Amino acid sequence: PPPHRHAPPSSRLPQLYSLPPGAELGEGQRHDTLAFRRDHWQTMGSSTSRDEQLYAPVNDRGEEEKHDIEDIGTGFDKKIDGIDLEWRDINFSVDGADGQPKQILYGCSGRVEKGEMCCIMGPSGAGKTTMMNILAGRVSGKWTGMVNANGALIEPQHFGRNIAYVMQEEALFATQTPREALHFSAAMRLPSTTSIETRNRLVEGLLRDLDLAKCADTLIGSVLIPGISGGEKKRTSVAVELITQPKIIFLDEPTSGLDTFSAYSLTQILRRLCRKGCSVVCTIHQPSSEIFHIFDKTILIESGHIVYNGKVSEMTDYFASLGPGFECPKNYNPADHVMFLMQGKESKRQQHIIMEEAWRRKQLELESKNAVAISDPERKIRRQSSQFMVKYSTKSGVCRQFAYLITREFRNTKRDKKTLGTRIFLTVFLHVLYGLVFKGVGNDEDISSRYGALLQLCISAMFGCAQPMILTFPFERPVFIREYISGSYGVVPYFLSKALMEIPLAMGQTLLGLTIGYTLMELKGNFFRLWMGLFLLGIVSSSVAISLGCATTNVKTAIETVPLVFVPQMLFAGFFTPISQIPVYLRWSQWLCTLKYSINIMLLTEFEEHTPAVDALLERESVKRDDLWFYVGMLLVLFVLFRTLGMVALRFRSRAQY
Repeated sequence: PPPHRHAPPSSRLPQLYSLPPGAELGEGQRHDTLAFRRDHWQTMGSSTSRDEQLYAPVNDRGEEEKHDIEDIGTGFDKKIDGIDLEWRDINFSVDGADGQPKQILYGCSGRVEKGEMCCIMGPSGAGKTTMMNILAGRVSGKWTGMVNANGALIEPQHFGRNIAYVMQEEALFATQTPREALHFSAAMRLPSTTSIETRNRLVEGLLRDLDLAKCADTLIGSVLIPGISGGEKKRTSVAVELITQPKIIFLDEPTSGLDTFSAYSLTQILRRLCRKGCSVVCTIHQPSSEIFHIFDKTILIESGHIVYNGKVSEMTDYFASLGPGFECPKNYNPADHVMFLMQGKESKRQQHIIMEEAWRRKQLELESKNAVAISDPERKIRRQSSQFMVKYSTKSGVCRQFAYLITREFRNTKRDKKTLGTRIFLTVFLHVLYGLVFKGVGNDEDISSRYGALLQLCISAMFGCAQPMILTFPFERPVFIREYISGSYGVVPYFLSKALMEIPLAMGQTLLGLTIGYTLMELKGNFFRLWMGLFLLGIVSSSVAISLGCATTNVKTAIETVPLVFVPQMLFAGFFTPISQIPVYLRWSQWLCTLKYSINIMLLTEFEEHTPAVDALLERESVKRDDLWFYVGMLLVLFVLFRTLGMVALRFRSRAQY
């Protein structure tokens, strides 16, 4: 067959596109190669490679066949009503280290029509990801310009929920498998009327077409949990977004970490999605020649300036028209050629100026031919949001969201055996140590030793329940942000599912610790009331930890804030100094001290006898015998308060980050 620009870089190419034995074409007859391939697969049976089905068939003239995507097993059986996206004069700057603004983008303009596949290329730091994030509504900083969708002026931050976005760094649950991740995305993001059979077909089709079938039931993994490879994680991230058949999809470096064949296969899947009406915009770093020519259009950015925005097939001719030094050598990858031209060496600065000025003139020429009438000149600066024709709403109901989230939380806890095992081991080890140090204090007449033992149990419960949340939640937060922005579920079902999973863990952890400590210390108070005090302290402490995890940016910052929040509580517990001796202007802090309420419950439970020594201790610590349930109620109020603060902080940070 004639050369085809979408031909795969594979040694099996002749077998894929040649006719089976005995098949002949009549003179002048045009024959569909796809029909021969299907007949050939029926005769070959299982010997046909699954990878071969990834390539689009061609007819006898070397033209790509326009067949439905469902023919190759992806399950995309509906035409997508795509979006024409246009942007004009996008400018963006950030504050530099010296306090002066640093310009990132300079008057960038462009257009991607429905069904088009566009790649944004440029050197590192050129601004390609920044521009794509602005179009996707994932930049919270100030920028100027205008963005239109199907002719309607939009605010990208609001419009961002109507698109799909694949981040460069994978944000996936480590204890899920690719198949489970896709099923979760399908259940949360597809319309509630979608049948289970349809969801299963979409999931299995994507697993097959993105070459994830062999690892579909392997854990995705993380730094601490072994799992699938980096390339498989990237394809899983793409598959999770493709499950919704989006109108427009943005991808940040989708081929990074993939070998040539996997990158080509992924690009072909995106190409086929475009044929259904979806638009694809992605940043890409030095693609191979085969991959580069799959794209319809390319946007080249050099130091924040657009130097080309047009068809891939016309790019080499355009640069050749700029003069000597810009022509692409024969048999040379055009993508590599333009990347070398845009490299930021000082010796090439004159070339960069020529490219910038040439495209600026070209842009003015294009704008004069295709002038866009703007009735309100000021709207370009104000960027007022208009109501887009597609309104965002979560596809699944609250009950379904909660059911799937609690199932995932349970599976995560069950499969993360290292974290769970470490938590149990530390609880047993520390409480055995505490029990040996305070062994038999329950029979000791020295009430200060019993008080010290109770305080140590409370401190252990406080840090023991808070630390796992501090260490794990910041890693889960990127997953929440991705799924929340995409409309998979709301903040309330997410926090309820986490709370209902943490409550049994806190119950088990405090019960185990108190059983060991109660036995070795020979305490006298009611066991279940002591457990209630420790359990309530544990769930409140984990709520405080989650609030810190929501408010901070990373694990390091969260860990550094732990002493600031928890250590001062020991000062107001009354063990080191009586509450009456704390200055009046600081004494109010005891009402926010979760440790203080818990130790009060423990004191009233353990010291039920009315002796002068006990009465003096309770008076010194400002503990009243009739206020037991008040302390219980305050812990429950603080539990709800810190959970609510965490929800607000996480929602605010999700919107602020994107």
